[in-house]
Amino acid sequence: MGGLDEAFIQAPEHRPKTDLKNSGDYIYSNEIPTIDLSSLQDPDCDKTALATEIAEACMRWGFFQVVNHGLSLDLKRQVEKTMADFFSLTSEEKRRVKRDEVNPMGYHDGEHTKN
Repeated sequence: MGGLDEAFIQAPEHRPKTDLKNSGDYIYSNEIPTIDLSSLQDPDCDKTALATEIAEACMRWGFFQVVNHGLSLDLKRQVEKTMADFFSLTSEEKRRVKRDEVNPMGYHDGEHTKN
């Protein structure tokens, strides 16, 4: 297996400083945005405020952690196993569900960007 292309390595001075805490099944950070979806259970939830919080996390970080989403740990493990099973298939088998111009869903083994 080859090394990682240096174009994908961020210089240490530009990397976010994080204070990560491992809490069993999840890693929490005081800096990485954490979006709490429990308020969606309330019919009077301010969805605009929640959407703004998500948008700000996306603009600043490009990602965020979601908590209280209602999905079980068992479902998460099933999804991870299904993904692992799929990606352990041969390339030929995965290409049977390759996405194309007509079907945007499916396996993609091509290049996303060009430098």
